[in-house]
Amino acid sequence: QTENIFGGHQPPIMIHQNPSSAPKVIGILVMIYAAFGLFDLISFANPVFWKSPMPLIAASVLGLMFSACLGVGGFMIMNYQRQGVMLALSMLLLLAIVGLVEINAVVDVDFYDEMLESGEITQEEYDAVSVIDAGLISTIGSIMVVVCNAMCMGIVAIPLMVANNGLDQSKIFG
Repeated sequence: QTENIFGGHQPPIMIHQNPSSAPKVIGILVMIYAAFGLFDLISFANPVFWKSPMPLIAASVLGLMFSACLGVGGFMIMNYQRQGVMLALSMLLLLAIVGLVEINAVVDVDFYDEMLESGEITQEEYDAVSVIDAGLISTIGSIMVVVCNAMCMGIVAIPLMVANNGLDQSKIFG
């Protein structure tokens, strides 16, 4: 008779499951979201865009770069790489900052004064814009940018919270 290496007890039960499909689904959603961010390329063809305030132009260029990196992060998530989750989370944070800069650049009253003087907008359009309180629009827009990006970050973090997520143990730093 052979000797039981488990000391007379039953051997431990090993349950093997396939990894969760959450990283694949979230990765695809992140890539779709990044593709929508790349639609900002269309605005570069509009000559009025280049007359915008410099912070708005810079924010748009940064937003394009961050959206491209977000797409790479989504691809990495889809391939079960933990680095992709961290990359996507950091790009969403940077996109939130860019969104706040864009909101505050768009509601700049001096921008509309310059457009009126150059004849790009009519006096009626200027009057309609000047009636709206810029501080209120900036506050509401900023809150919406922060809330929406926080929700997106929570969705992107789902693969980290799922049991048996199948992500590798790679780190961005170290």
